[in-house]
Formats: sequence, structure tokens, C-alpha cells
Amino acid sequence: MEQAINNNTGTFELIALNICTQLLAFQESITKRESGAQFPTMQETGMLVKLINCLDKLRKLAAPFKAANTFNQFFKFLAADDKELAAQVKARYKVFMEQSEAPTIATEPETPETVPQQPTASPASTNQQNTTPPQRLEMNRVFEEDMIVLRSSKIQPVYSTEPPFREDNLEKHKSLLLDATVDWHHTVRIDGHIRNACWARFNLFQFLLPPCDRRFFHQEINFMKIFNLGQVNQAITKFLLDNRIK
Repeated sequence: MEQAINNNTGTFELIALNICTQLLAFQESITKRESGAQFPTMQETGMLVKLINCLDKLRKLAAPFKAANTFNQFFKFLAADDKELAAQVKARYKVFMEQSEAPTIATEPETPETVPQQPTASPASTNQQNTTPPQRLEMNRVFEEDMIVLRSSKIQPVYSTEPPFREDNLEKHKSLLLDATVDWHHTVRIDGHIRNACWARFNLFQFLLPPCDRRFFHQEINFMKIFNLGQVNQAITKFLLDNRIK
């Protein structure tokens, strides 16, 4: 498995290097033209755009393999000093990845057949604790959940009143909030980490609402699997226009 990851990473890097070489040669041939003709034709511009888009797609395809390769190297680094610690960290990482990929399903707590008597709690309060299911946090009034959640999604969104990043990011990335064209493949650096721009825009928007209406979504890996991006962008843009936020 590790060998396959290394092979895939090396293949992506080699292809990217070849494309960069082609781009440089392409641009050099254009700049060597006589004065007044040192600009690409429409056909050449189309070719340049295609090559650059290929690089962007390769970067996204290679990202998971690079991350896996980095973790493998880190496990080897730990094992050189402490094999037991490396095994424990690797096992915990595996559990984390399985939880990230698995859908989150809210379940009601099981009611035991016999409840031990406690001097400090009355039978009525004990009964209420065992039979009352946890309340599911509803989406705020800005969005209609039936519209923004994909009908094909098998995962139910779980919201939080706690933000996934600091509120001062709202001022730093207000241009992203005002960009209605943000798409699934766009990224943004927040608190030193590269994050999905659609997920970040959704959570940045929550800071514009009163604290009682804020509904943050922490599961970045599941954002595009659950939400209808077009409807989310449309709702945010409408709110900004209605409230004259620029």
C-alpha cells in the first residue's frame, strides 16, 4: 500500500513537471517573437489555459497521496525512537479516518431495564433523564434546510454553536464572503491551514448573524456531500444584498 502511494505521488509530480516544462517552452517561444507580436493568439491562450487547469487538477488529485505519504513518513520517524508509540498513533489515526468517513447518526440513549436508586435524584427526574432524547440543533432562519441540503445526501447535517475557527477571520476573508462565484474546488488559507472555500464561506457567514442564530458546520470533509452549493451561495448573497452588506 505504501509503495502504491509513493508511486502515485511520484507519477503526479513527474506529470506536473512535464507540464511546467511545456508551459515555460510555450511562453519562451512567444516572448522570442518580434516586437509587437509578443502575445499569444486566441488558440495559444486556450492551450495555455488548458495546461494550467491540468496542473490545478493534478494538484488536487495528488493531495490525498501526499498527505498519506507524509503520515507514513511521520510514523517511520516515530518508530525509529519508539515503536510502541508509533503503533498507538497509527492506530488512533486509523480510527480518526474511519470516523471522518462514516456518516454521523444521532441515536437516542438506551433506557436500562433497571435503574439503580440514587438518594439525590427523585424517580421522576431519573425517568425524565432516561427517556428524553437529545435535541437536534435546527438550521437558522436565513436558510431553508429543505433547499440547501441535497436530497441525495445520506448524511444528516449536524450543526454547532461553536465556530471551527476564530471570528477575526471574518475581517481577513470578507472578500470571500462577498464572492458568490466560489466553487467546490476553491481553497483558502485560514489560521495557517488550507481549507475548502465553500465550507469556509458558509461558516464565515454565520458570524454576521446574532449569536443565537449562528449554526456552524465543522465536518469540512462532508460539506460538499450534504449541501447544495448553489442554494447556499444564493441564500448568502440574498442576505448580503437585503442587508446592504458590502
